[in-house]
Amino acid sequence: MLRLLSDTDILLAAYTKLKSSPGNMTPGIDKETLDGLNLSWFQNLQKDLNTNKFQFRPARRLEIPKANGKGTRPLGIASPRDKIVQGAMLLILEAIFEPTFSVHSHGFRPNRGCHSALGQIKRTYTAVNWFIEGDISKCFDTFDHKLLIKLVEKRILDKGFTDLLHKALKAGYLFQGQYFSPDLGTPQGSIVSPILCNILLHEFDNYIENLRANFEIGTRHKINPEWRRLSRLGKIKTIHKNNIGSRFHKYSSYKRLKYVRYADDFLIGIIGSKLDCINLRDKIYTFLSQELNLTLNLDKTKITNAKETMAHFLGSDIRITPLSKRPVNKITRGGTTYLSSVNTRPQLLAPIRKLVSKLESKGIAKRGGAPTSWGHMYPFEVTHIVKHYYIMWKGISNYYSFANNYGMLGRIHYILKYSCVLTLASKLRLSTAKQVFKKYGKDLKIIENNKVVASFPQESFAKPLTFHNSPLSKINPLSRIDQLAKATFRTKNIFDRCCTHCGSTENTEVHHVRKLRDSSKAVKADWLTTMMSRMNRKQIPLCKTCHIDYHRGRLSPKV
Repeated sequence: MLRLLSDTDILLAAYTKLKSSPGNMTPGIDKETLDGLNLSWFQNLQKDLNTNKFQFRPARRLEIPKANGKGTRPLGIASPRDKIVQGAMLLILEAIFEPTFSVHSHGFRPNRGCHSALGQIKRTYTAVNWFIEGDISKCFDTFDHKLLIKLVEKRILDKGFTDLLHKALKAGYLFQGQYFSPDLGTPQGSIVSPILCNILLHEFDNYIENLRANFEIGTRHKINPEWRRLSRLGKIKTIHKNNIGSRFHKYSSYKRLKYVRYADDFLIGIIGSKLDCINLRDKIYTFLSQELNLTLNLDKTKITNAKETMAHFLGSDIRITPLSKRPVNKITRGGTTYLSSVNTRPQLLAPIRKLVSKLESKGIAKRGGAPTSWGHMYPFEVTHIVKHYYIMWKGISNYYSFANNYGMLGRIHYILKYSCVLTLASKLRLSTAKQVFKKYGKDLKIIENNKVVASFPQESFAKPLTFHNSPLSKINPLSRIDQLAKATFRTKNIFDRCCTHCGSTENTEVHHVRKLRDSSKAVKADWLTTMMSRMNRKQIPLCKTCHIDYHRGRLSPKV
């Protein structure tokens, strides 16, 4: 495996997957990026890997504030060049382990994501009466290295490859100038961390399958005689009023267990009693602690009644349709017509209150959900403001395309659109929202050079009820709002501007630098770097002639 990993074709394939991702251009502790690589570098890397000389450099550690404001989440930024080796390791690990993973695992897997997990719940959780919402505490931070290597060695017997994996786990990180070498956990933010998570938790998936095999009994529910008597009399209203179910869940003659996992979060559906759920939760806690050295977070692991309350999983509220809201069918037997309520698939709902609360916390809506102007957007151009609001809306609407209450997203659309209008009114000193609509139309069309460059059109709120595998379907909207609320961009499109040096508008290009020097301290800085520092820009427009002159050291100071 090590010889295969060190093949230059494999390393180049890993580089190809990395090179276009902006995040992989962020330097680690050595300040090196992917810039300047050539075939000779890959050949030298191949020799270092085959002779066991290659060493992973420590990651640069950052502390990212959590969305709920409670503490921080660690993120390790590895060297982009080390990520090439990690990418090659990932190609091999995926080829070997991916086919063996459970069908119930959806996190960090090709062609799987949040929508595939929620789609499985929609299809298979019919008639469950209890949910167990599971959360493994600090899963990525507490992996047992020895156990993980042992699980990898079940499939890969190459000592050189497992030694390289051990180096990756032990590479450590630098934080506030101090080096740390962890004994537990996978490197946060590294390319191989997700598949290592799935390799370890595959053991948990197998354990749940064994639990299911021992838990499930019976071939059908026992019929509730009271429900049978009332349904034959056609007294469906009495059944709903008294919440009389058609089956006896309290009896132990019929039990079923459903299971879906996404990374370190999982949702179990139970046809059985609450006591069954408690016993299963305790068994899971024991297995994780004793066999995988992981901890089930009991504060976040909830047992909820599927018909009375809702579980929350992957940004969605999930429940089984209450009896009073189930469709009623007419059944004719022996010349007599009966009314009977039928089972439906689970309802997957967009958490409207949580979304509104998130918009309130970001200053997009007032307390109570009324839209308000967003001061964060005042410095930016009108085009960018409208685009940014619309991107927020499309991210939410695309994710919840499966929601049974999709029509209720109209409230989110209204808040975002009118917050955009109020923001434009404040920026442009227009006294009312009506004047903004008069200026830009009901769809807020921004037109430049006879072309619509931004808009916020009205949407149809007919239920699409579809699952898909687009990139936006893999991002929890509550987290996405947090990300977009911090987004910044330039108020001017620098590609449309003239050359900063000579003023030419022809053949304008953008000059980039990785890091700016403070002009007040950089006494020896050249004219262009000083200019960029004063403008606080990492990109600056130059015509092609001036750009070439700068790189050749011939660009004279601007008079």
